[in-house]
Amino acid sequence: MDALVRTALRSGADLVGIEDPLEAEGWASGILGSFYKLPVPFDVRDEMERSLGPALVRGAEQKRNATGLAILCPLAAVTGDEVGAADAANRVAARGVPRPRWADEIGTPEFLGG
Repeated sequence: MDALVRTALRSGADLVGIEDPLEAEGWASGILGSFYKLPVPFDVRDEMERSLGPALVRGAEQKRNATGLAILCPLAAVTGDEVGAADAANRVAARGVPRPRWADEIGTPEFLGG
């Protein structure tokens, strides 16, 4: 699990420079989705699905930098914050780490027309 989390967190470094909140949400959905329903024994899969989100949150918060915060914001949005990412993001931001430009928009869809 640790190697998977490290790989996922490394891929989150690109989030710092993006402009579009949908791209950040797509990253978080993609990371979490890539581990969903893997072809492994049920108990292994269940444990992985249950522990991946919290492990990503812990790892991102431990970074204590812009990358960690940029990872936490979309994780909070796509999980309904079942994994504690919003609280972790607030703790990182309280240390003076600037929030991504898109952080206030993420997870707040707006109807533009239909």
